[in-house]
Amino acid sequence: MVRDMSHTRRGVPITPAVLEWAIQESGYSLEEVAGSIDVEAELLVSWINDERRPSRTQLEAIARKLKRASAIFYLESPPKRAQRTVEFRHPRSVARTTLNPEERRYLRFAVRLQDQMAWMLNESGARRVALPTARLQDAPEEASDKLRSWIDLDGLGRQAPNNDAAFGVRRDLVQSKGIAVCVLRVGRGSTQGFALWNEMAPVIVINSTGWNGASRSFSLLHELAHLALRSDSACYQPAGRVQDYEHDGEVEVWCNRVAAASLMPWREVSRDLASRFGLGPDERVKSLDVATALANSFRVSVRSAVLRLIEHHRASWELWEAIPPVSDHRQGGGGRGMNRAQRRLGEFGKRSIQVYLEAERQGVITRNDVRDALRLGDRDIQSVEARLSAD
Repeated sequence: MVRDMSHTRRGVPITPAVLEWAIQESGYSLEEVAGSIDVEAELLVSWINDERRPSRTQLEAIARKLKRASAIFYLESPPKRAQRTVEFRHPRSVARTTLNPEERRYLRFAVRLQDQMAWMLNESGARRVALPTARLQDAPEEASDKLRSWIDLDGLGRQAPNNDAAFGVRRDLVQSKGIAVCVLRVGRGSTQGFALWNEMAPVIVINSTGWNGASRSFSLLHELAHLALRSDSACYQPAGRVQDYEHDGEVEVWCNRVAAASLMPWREVSRDLASRFGLGPDERVKSLDVATALANSFRVSVRSAVLRLIEHHRASWELWEAIPPVSDHRQGGGGRGMNRAQRRLGEFGKRSIQVYLEAERQGVITRNDVRDALRLGDRDIQSVEARLSAD
C-alpha cells in the first residue's frame, strides 16, 4: 500500500532530522516545544517523522523557542560538530542532573565564541595562556596563592568603592591574562557560572541574573580554579545552602575553598580580626555585624566571609544561620540606561572584543566579520574601540 504523501507538500520543506536534533540539543521536551507554539505534541512528532510539514509561522515560532536561526532547519542534515562534554556539577541533594535549556543556549554561545577566538589567535600567532596548573591534591591555600600571584590580585579588589566595582577590577585582572570573562543573563535557578578550558582561549561565563557583585566575584574565582584544573564545568549551588563537605563532591568543594582563599587570604583576615575588631587568635566571631564588616572590607559576600571563618574555626554554623536568605541577591535591576555598545562590552567582556578587533587589524578577519560576531554597527564598534583605548 502506497502512503498518500500529497499533504506533505503543504508547509515549509524543513529537514525532519534537523528539527529532531535541534529539539534534543535544546533540552526542552517535545511537549514543552509543542506547547510553546500552541500545537499538539502529536503534530510535532509528525513533522519529525516527515509525515507533515509546519507552516512558516510555526517554523518561526519553533526557531524563537529553540533560539536558532530559521535557516538551520533547511540544512540537509544536522550540523556535525564535536560534542563538548561539560560536567554539570551540583550538590547531591539537588535533583536536577543535566543542564537546563537556558544553560545549553549560553553554553553553545560560549563554545562558538571560544572556537572563533582560538582560531583567530592561532592565525595571529598569539601565545598560549600561561595559567598555572593545579591538581586536587594541592592544598587550596597553596593553589590560591599561585592564582593570586599570577593575576596580581593582592589588594586591588579590596580598594574598590563597592562590590560591583570590585568584581569589575577582578574581572579585568583575569581578562588581562588572556581569559575571556563573559557576563550573561543565564537566568534564575541556573548555574552561577561555567568554565571552558582551551590553551589559546579559556572562557569563563558568569550568570548575572539576580546575583550581586560579591557573589559574582566568588563565581569568577571558583571558575578560575576549574580552569587551573583544566576541567570544563558548569556549577550550580542553590543560594543560601550550607555546603556539605562530605557529599558535595571533591572538585566543587576544592574550587570553593580556592575561591574563598583567593578572595580572603587568611593572614589578612587574621590581621583584620585582631586590629579592627580586637579579637584574639582563639576568639570566635559571634556577631553578624562583625562578619558583615569583614565581608565589606574584603569586597566579598557575607556567606563567603562566614564560611571562611568557619573553615578556620573562628565562627560556628549558628552565625551562618543568622545570614538573611537574600544576602547574595542583587537588589533592583541592572544594565538599565546602557546603550548597545556598553551592553555588548559588558556581556562579551574586554578580552573577547579585543581579540576580534586585533584579528581585524591583522587582516585575519574583516570588519563585516566583527559586525556579525558582536552584533554591532560601525558606530557602536567605534564606541567600543574608544572605550577600550580609554581604559
